Amino acid sequence: MQHRVRSPNVTFSDVIRNEKQYENKALQVGIVELGMYWKYLKRLEERFSKENIHVILSSDLFRDPGTQMTETFRFLGVDPSVNRDFGEVHNESSYPGSPALYRALYSVWKPIKNVLPEGIRKTVRGPLGQVWDLLLKTGVGKPEMDPADRRYLRDVYREPNRRLEEWLGRDLSHWT
Repeated sequence: MQHRVRSPNVTFSDVIRNEKQYENKALQVGIVELGMYWKYLKRLEERFSKENIHVILSSDLFRDPGTQMTETFRFLGVDPSVNRDFGEVHNESSYPGSPALYRALYSVWKPIKNVLPEGIRKTVRGPLGQVWDLLLKTGVGKPEMDPADRRYLRDVYREPNRRLEEWLGRDLSHWT
């Protein structure tokens, strides 16, 4: 369960088009900005040589975790024959089975949470998280992205992804 949940009244479209309003306060950056991978890799390359940077695409990791981990271990100089178990899923995403129920529970909990002392919030966080999981977790796949949002993001990322392709020496056309 995601513990830093945005208001259910905020749409994905709102977040990607109004980044400053919804940016991660700790990182001082928005979700679209975080996807500008080339920019961050260039910054790393300024401090470390490119040979000291190992990039793994999540699609490669999901498709073949064993090979990706072996390559990473070799890059790090670690014995690649270490026994690895990739059977257990961690940090699994979930989506509300009933968005209306989710909005109702959220609207009731938010004002209560803000007046509870931190100690009580910490005490109820575990059991409350389990209740949220039971009521809201569906195991259903992620919702489809709105075509207008997909076009918007494709336009935003076109040039940064072209530069990333060049930097990695890999075709990333499947990202669009």
